[in-house]
Amino acid sequence: MHSLRPAMTASVSPPVRPRLESIQVLRGLAALLVVLLHLSVAERKYGDPEQLLLPLLTIGNAGVDLFFVISGFVMVVSTRGRWGQAAQVVPFWTRRALRIYPVYWVYLALVALVCVVQPGWVNAASGAPPGPWASILLWPTGQVHLVMVAWTLEYELFFYLLFGALMVVPPRYFAAVLLAVLGGLVVLGAAWGPTAPALRVATSALLLEFGAGVVLGLAYVRGPPPEGRAWLGPLAAGMGAALLLVQALGLEWPALLGLGGTDFDRPVGYGGPAALLVYGFVRGEQQTRRSWPRLLTRLGDASYTLYLSHILVLAAVGRLWRLAGLDAWVPPVVLVGVLLSACVVFAWVAYVWVEAPLMRWLAPLGRAKRTPSAPPTPP
Repeated sequence: MHSLRPAMTASVSPPVRPRLESIQVLRGLAALLVVLLHLSVAERKYGDPEQLLLPLLTIGNAGVDLFFVISGFVMVVSTRGRWGQAAQVVPFWTRRALRIYPVYWVYLALVALVCVVQPGWVNAASGAPPGPWASILLWPTGQVHLVMVAWTLEYELFFYLLFGALMVVPPRYFAAVLLAVLGGLVVLGAAWGPTAPALRVATSALLLEFGAGVVLGLAYVRGPPPEGRAWLGPLAAGMGAALLLVQALGLEWPALLGLGGTDFDRPVGYGGPAALLVYGFVRGEQQTRRSWPRLLTRLGDASYTLYLSHILVLAAVGRLWRLAGLDAWVPPVVLVGVLLSACVVFAWVAYVWVEAPLMRWLAPLGRAKRTPSAPPTPP
């Protein structure tokens, strides 16, 4: 795939950016990892109390971290050419809000309906009532969300808020300022230890994962590495997968670095391997220009719906399974296959019939008027 470095000619609009299939595949992988993590809970609840089959599915913890790294990468690649333009700030925020909230509100409404009918079915394990306004606005309040996985969207939205605010910085300095601010916030959080939920999000060590994605995005737009280094991509992806497997086996290697039990345990233990996977997949596509199977890219298309809907699907199918008495005589491995298949099939159908039409309908609201500008300075 060709480099995304813009041509050094005057233009009234940013360069057209090709779709990176590897990023779509990684989005699908990230969503599947989160599904697998919650599958381990569903197996124990609806099938095998001893959970003999799925102890390794704690590797699913890495799904969220992979999403964060991807977000940093995609924001750099998709907005380059708009840095230094104050007129782009509000349209950027608008597009990000339209991408996050409408589809999320669809599943929030479904969960709220379940909560009205059977309150004990929604976040029952948390032992605390969900916060309705926190759930609607995704503002950090410390309360649990009606949609259990929505806590991650608080971090996504903060990163988008910060990224958009800094788009007024001249292109030459934008990336350096963004990385400096992210790093400064993490240092502040580590030194200060704020207790207010919103400040904890704004100074979390998880921001390092977005920063890693930003660095990878900058490396990507500079083009592929010199000839003869094609081995870098597969090596990075292999190392990332190996480190995640080590974590899943219970060998928490960040503890060897003195980070066990600290705020940096997760960004290093899961965010580091996630960054290696992103680098490996993207570099591989950039150097070989090979296409991924369409099934995998389509899973990536439906990844947001899969992420938001899978707990509802797991709970519904699991309860039906137990109600039918299948847990008494059908092997748990069958239940796992049924649950995973149901999540994926539901996500694809809901993407085709709900998410995609909704995004097409809302797309005009996020379009910014183009203004003539000089070509961006390479970072």
